[in-house]
Amino acid sequence: MRVVEYVSQTGLPMVFDNDDDFGALPPGSAGARNYGGLRGKRRLEAIRAMALAADVVTAPSRALVERFEAYGVHRAALLENYVADETVFLRRGQRPGQLVIGWIAGKEHHLDADALPIAPTLERILRVHEHVELRTIGLRLPIKHDRYLHVDGIPFARLPAALAGWDLGMAPLADIPFSRARSNIKLKEYAILGIPWLASSVGEYVGLGAREGGRMVADGDWFEALNWLITHDAHRRRLARRAAKWGAGQTINQHAYRWEKLLHELVGARTADPVDVTLA
Repeated sequence: MRVVEYVSQTGLPMVFDNDDDFGALPPGSAGARNYGGLRGKRRLEAIRAMALAADVVTAPSRALVERFEAYGVHRAALLENYVADETVFLRRGQRPGQLVIGWIAGKEHHLDADALPIAPTLERILRVHEHVELRTIGLRLPIKHDRYLHVDGIPFARLPAALAGWDLGMAPLADIPFSRARSNIKLKEYAILGIPWLASSVGEYVGLGAREGGRMVADGDWFEALNWLITHDAHRRRLARRAAKWGAGQTINQHAYRWEKLLHELVGARTADPVDVTLA
């Protein structure tokens, strides 16, 4: 809180950005260990105090914006996450006769894997389709198969290169408060590489679909959705083209003006002649 005290003394406007609703982590989940007990309570209190002290709080999901509004912050603004511009220049390799399904999944995604459930579905996919390979980055699924490769973690800057060999990306989410507050960045990370995707219709994924290079999947339909795209090459390629087109417009530099507008407005509010700028 020393930063808050310093900024308050200078009279400078303060922006606080937060990406996840840590207070909504279910007890017993991987991330809840850091936000449970006395230490966790203090961390959550610090987040709330920072939000209340800020002139504006930014968050990448409507659910998280509403969470901060409920705290009584001065202002909360929706600012989506976007992908690094250099990602556009990465191209996927071609591997005839091989199809790779992948899932970027932090450890907290065990909540989604358990709820849907994902592992039995993917085991069945591997049994049915001998040319399919499975990759996960972060979360290890309880699957023992020679065509399943798990990577515990990859430096963020190397993540696009790791995804560049995938043919189909997954983004399953359980319909719980923590998941509803997540951003849609995962679909953008897939799309910018021309990777068609399948996602749960939860939170910020709602409203995205074929135009953005993917399809929404109901909780019990993951095998059917995966199987259909595996066996319909032309449709998968069509989604890949749409994904690449949409993803190319989701880079940081193309949307930097959103932050600029917000900052101009904050600075203007501290002058005698406020600048009237609204977020697009």
